[in-house]
Amino acid sequence: MSPVASTTAKPSGQTAGTVQAGSGSSPAGVHQGNAVMNYDNRYPTVRAAVKEMIQNGIDQGAKVVFVGIDLDKRQIVILDNGKGTTMSGFNKALLNIGNSIKNEDQLGEFGMGLVAPVDKCALYTFSSLARRAKKGHTWFFREEEVRAQHETLTIPWKSIHKLPQPPMQFRGDLSGHFGTRYQTMIKMAHLVKDRHVSSIDLDVLVSEVRMNFGIAMQRKGVEVRVVLIKDGNKEVRDIEPQPFQGDPLEVIEYNDPSAGKVSIELYRAPQQSGTRSGKVQVMRQKGDFGVTMTAFAKQARSGTFWEFVSDATTVLSSGFFEGCIRCESITLRDDRESYEYNEPLHGLYSVLSTWYEEHGQELFEEEQEDHDRTRYEDLGNESLQRLREQFPDADWKRFGSPTPDREGDETAEGDTSGSNDGDKPGARGGDGTGAGGEPSDRDGEANKPTKKRSGGPGETGGTQRAKVSGSSQGLSFSYDEMPGNAHLWEFDIVTGTLHLNIRHPDWARLDETKGKHTPRNDRWVMHLQEWLALELLTLLAHFPTAAELDTYRTLIDGKIKPTIDLHIVAKR
Repeated sequence: MSPVASTTAKPSGQTAGTVQAGSGSSPAGVHQGNAVMNYDNRYPTVRAAVKEMIQNGIDQGAKVVFVGIDLDKRQIVILDNGKGTTMSGFNKALLNIGNSIKNEDQLGEFGMGLVAPVDKCALYTFSSLARRAKKGHTWFFREEEVRAQHETLTIPWKSIHKLPQPPMQFRGDLSGHFGTRYQTMIKMAHLVKDRHVSSIDLDVLVSEVRMNFGIAMQRKGVEVRVVLIKDGNKEVRDIEPQPFQGDPLEVIEYNDPSAGKVSIELYRAPQQSGTRSGKVQVMRQKGDFGVTMTAFAKQARSGTFWEFVSDATTVLSSGFFEGCIRCESITLRDDRESYEYNEPLHGLYSVLSTWYEEHGQELFEEEQEDHDRTRYEDLGNESLQRLREQFPDADWKRFGSPTPDREGDETAEGDTSGSNDGDKPGARGGDGTGAGGEPSDRDGEANKPTKKRSGGPGETGGTQRAKVSGSSQGLSFSYDEMPGNAHLWEFDIVTGTLHLNIRHPDWARLDETKGKHTPRNDRWVMHLQEWLALELLTLLAHFPTAAELDTYRTLIDGKIKPTIDLHIVAKR
């Protein structure tokens, strides 16, 4: 076995001498071990350190990166088939912890990334063989030893002729493209027991890798495989170089005197599990790695330009969009979470403000309307399904009668009124458009908000945002803006449609929490519309004509606020 040597990192400019009377200099130094640990605070979790090591592999020209995480045994291995590193390259990175090293010897864009895992485990080893080299090296970072070193920092190493074997539990996952020859192996053994630091959610890690490195992965043709073992279960995820999956929007470009060329490339984020959670990055024009819009907005919020860029960042952080904003002249800080606060960044703020006024506001409003319509359709269908299961056919038909036979004028089966008089209970005229009934799939059944209404019994006088309807009889929900209408609801006895006033204060109270639609808001809305349907059915049983219903609707209206306060909002 090769003898273990060490690499030494000494602080530059540190001198000592005799102090002369009246003038001179005092020696100063930095506790090297503590300095490394302080740099590690920039990577507060194991997940953050793992992402940094993935980026190092991509920087080193890797086409394949393998990540094996065993939380049961508290160990991690990361492999990449990049060009590897030499002793001189490693030393340069070690001596530049915290400084930018943007040359061919770089280990990541910033030297501090090299030590990201040190305080996350008891032993961190870095093994690498440069391509075409006859031997390589393994460096050993032991947390206790690093922390104890004061004046100089020495990292033990030994020579190797091939990489160590990966842990047994991951060898079966090194197949296909991932069965390649690797040049670098990173091991983290005995992860810290602090769950906040060491906990890893596979979905979150995969999402962040795709978000942070997707553009670089696509341009360089990089594939990443992540294997997670937890509680005896193994999950394997392959991350392909596909940064954006939604429908592309028009690319908007600006030229600013300070920011230079700015390109705004956005996509409509696709739905995943019923929600849209697209991410937008801000990056340099020719860069591969960027800052998330969340981090970008956080930096802007602390400066004097927030009022100019707040609307744009709200739109770009909404989840409706994914993509990237490229700016020619901005400079990434060494924390990789923000940009230098200077004239180019101020120019970018100005560009984004202009984009919001010219494009962003309209795009956001369109997406918001589409989102609201889809959400109401989903909530309406689910409520209709629940209600339909509770009613016999005879009771359900009180909400509306069958559509007349299209081939003749004879009364449809089940309509005992003998006419299409709108004042008869459940009567329906015309061709049955807007008919209610059993819940149905959204396609072909829900109407987009294109109708205007005015006057007449059951008419809302507003704009329809969404309608959930099904077969030719029974109840329908319609979600409408009703300007000037003080009522929470209206009922069209001809079509069996319960119109819900989505601008009413009681509806708004249940529909949103701090401007967002949460799962709790969804439950509240469903509870309210189902309660209204039940109350309406009871009222129709006693007052079956439109005139009577209008007279006695106060029997429902008077119970709305107490019901919301006592049985919906207060319900745990």
